[in-house]
Amino acid sequence: MASSEQKDFFSNITPIFFLAGIVFFNFLSRVIFSPLLLTIEKDFNLNHAQAGSLFLLISVGYSITMFLSGFVSSRIAHRKTILLSALISGLSFFVISSSSTLVGFKIGLVTLGIGCGFYFPSGIAIITSLIEAKKLGKALGLHELGPNLAYVLAPVVAELFLGFTSWRIILMVLGSANLLMAVVFGFFGQGGHFPGEAPRLRNLRKMLSQTSFWIIIIFFSLAAAGTIGVYSIIPTYLVVERGMEQATANTLFSLSRISVLFVILLAGYLVDRVGTKLSIGIIMVTAGLTTILLGLTTNLGLIIVVLIQPVLISSFFPAGFAAISKIAPPRMHNLAVSVILPLSVLFGGGIVPAILGLLGEHSSFSTGFVLLGGLTMTSVVIAFFLKYPEFKKE
Repeated sequence: MASSEQKDFFSNITPIFFLAGIVFFNFLSRVIFSPLLLTIEKDFNLNHAQAGSLFLLISVGYSITMFLSGFVSSRIAHRKTILLSALISGLSFFVISSSSTLVGFKIGLVTLGIGCGFYFPSGIAIITSLIEAKKLGKALGLHELGPNLAYVLAPVVAELFLGFTSWRIILMVLGSANLLMAVVFGFFGQGGHFPGEAPRLRNLRKMLSQTSFWIIIIFFSLAAAGTIGVYSIIPTYLVVERGMEQATANTLFSLSRISVLFVILLAGYLVDRVGTKLSIGIIMVTAGLTTILLGLTTNLGLIIVVLIQPVLISSFFPAGFAAISKIAPPRMHNLAVSVILPLSVLFGGGIVPAILGLLGEHSSFSTGFVLLGGLTMTSVVIAFFLKYPEFKKE
């Protein structure tokens, strides 16, 4: 079994870096649409509500595939599942970038979500199979550098390329990068030579009967809303409601993610030191407060909050993934991820941007930020009911 391969953090740092590279392109593939959103709106003549709903299409494909990924990984193992993810994601960009109609564009977005959805259950399963539990927070913190680096570079890439080419060329380049990463991982990637657990009714029943399982789903949903949901809309919010130039908004947007790269490692260390429950409680209160302030502040205050909010909410994920590893036995880690993340991404990365888009069209984006922040802050109450079962060694 994969758990017998476990070593300490430093012995397996190379494969973790490799997985961080894979997840970097996985996230960049989805978040690149946020800084490109205003340009795509003009190209397809969309309003804010219609543009916000585009993220829902990615999330639908992403969520369905992630839930079903156990059927694939149980047959071809986690390593080949990750390869499949990179290949489908890469090819999807060529469909999206070459689409002259909105229907073709939307089909490409769903396909992109399908490709990206295969990664996380297998990626997290490989990490938990390689790293001992007491060092898992640090390993997951390192892995989370990938998504957060994607958040940093997406607006930078958008601004650099839009200066001399179209958004379609940007997506073609990104598609090529995904295909190249698949080739590199195929030759040099390590780990994952073991099958996943399929989402069969017997396995699902074991997890769904736990109160803690549903609590973690709520936390992940709010964290996804505070990261992917807010990230999807905030460049448009800064330009439309706060009067910033698009280039200024994208620059501030990128700067807001740089400090996350350093704090995310500290967050992993915090998890190993004080535990998952206390870490989650602290993060949800502080992240919720700053999300509220996104909608209430202006000028210098808004700039400060834009820089702080993503640092706090992104710190949740090392604690969140460590908590997932405690509510399911090792062989079912991929299954737990494949159930929790689809629901949370569908809510946080699909429904929330769509709601924020509707509020921006008919009321204000700031109202949505205040409501989301309040919900995130009050969720800390349910952390007291989070309990972890004991599992026999497999």
